[in-house]
Amino acid sequence: MFKLNFPYLVKELTRRKSRSLTNILAVAILVAIFIVLTSIMNAYADAIYLPFKDVGADMIVQKSVAQPSENITGSIQLPFGKGIFSQEATDKIAALPHVKESSRALVLWRYDKGKFVTIEGFEPGSFTGAKYGAWVTSGRPLQPGERNKAMIEKHFAKFYGLKAGDTLQLGNTAFEVIGVLGVQDKSQVAATNIFIDVVDAQMLLGTQGYSQLYLRLDSLSSENTVRAEINGVDKNALIMSGSSIAASLSNYLDIFEKYQLLVLLIIVAILALILFQVNAASLMERRKDIGILQTVGWTRGNISTQVVGEIFVQTLLGFILGIVISALTLASIGSISVQARISQGLGNDLTTLSAPLQLSGIAAGQFFLLTLMISVSLSFFLARKIAGMKPSVNLRNI
Repeated sequence: MFKLNFPYLVKELTRRKSRSLTNILAVAILVAIFIVLTSIMNAYADAIYLPFKDVGADMIVQKSVAQPSENITGSIQLPFGKGIFSQEATDKIAALPHVKESSRALVLWRYDKGKFVTIEGFEPGSFTGAKYGAWVTSGRPLQPGERNKAMIEKHFAKFYGLKAGDTLQLGNTAFEVIGVLGVQDKSQVAATNIFIDVVDAQMLLGTQGYSQLYLRLDSLSSENTVRAEINGVDKNALIMSGSSIAASLSNYLDIFEKYQLLVLLIIVAILALILFQVNAASLMERRKDIGILQTVGWTRGNISTQVVGEIFVQTLLGFILGIVISALTLASIGSISVQARISQGLGNDLTTLSAPLQLSGIAAGQFFLLTLMISVSLSFFLARKIAGMKPSVNLRNI
């Protein structure tokens, strides 16, 4: 059994400071590059699903038409280009095999005296209704069956000086404000000004249908199947999900996934070349020392164990330094922002999605094992090769 000589290890690490520092910095820089790159791409992936995360939906379905399918009632109308699903169509979509839960809504626009307001009629007893209720910062949530009651978004409330207990006029109907929501701090999909019961929204527009469905799926892997089935129910259905937002990001994630392995291989190759060159040069310098160790009884295994131990310590220190550099870099950047098209009855304007940059523990652990395997393998190979030479050859003045 080969034992590591710790005093000798410390002496070698401190005696050849430039060599040790070069190894440590090489590992640290490459670790930092890989972790920062991986964290950025993970943040892109998180940003894609942010609009759906807090509202609790995996998919949002709307109907796309050339012109609104319902007549305008006063100043209340459907968003331009959006149509109405019939009760039958929404029932069919809700009954699809991979749809776990659904919530129906009617999104409206109101133009009145130069003011533009967005209204969402929702089902208070649904999962989206529960989410909206949880976001109430003052007042109370809307309860199922309540008529002519409204909750308003807090920035809208502040701009117009509204609070719980005030009255809103929508069309020919007065609505009592019962609660204020912090919506825009929670979900960029649900950024609506006024929330009312879907039955009240239908009465304002004069319809019995719905313009929007929130769906929860049994698995995100079922998304393509559900998308095809919804198109079978209504060919004009406009389906939004994480993958549709990804498409609007110019397929950044597809590119990353396609070339992730190639990038990793390039980083690994660079790391291997640097470690090979530095360690080879270091061991050539130490051939005389190795020859002396051979003459005092150190075996090939003893020498290989000692060299591998030194490289292991350098790799560990380099990895820790790389983690520190990565953490500082990610903290200085803070977050990434991407622009994507998230249509929720508000046209096709670009919406900015932001996600914080976080150090990926899984990626760090995987890269540590890979780095350690490369450094130990290279050092073991080189040490065995030199330790296998005769002492007289190693003692020769190189």
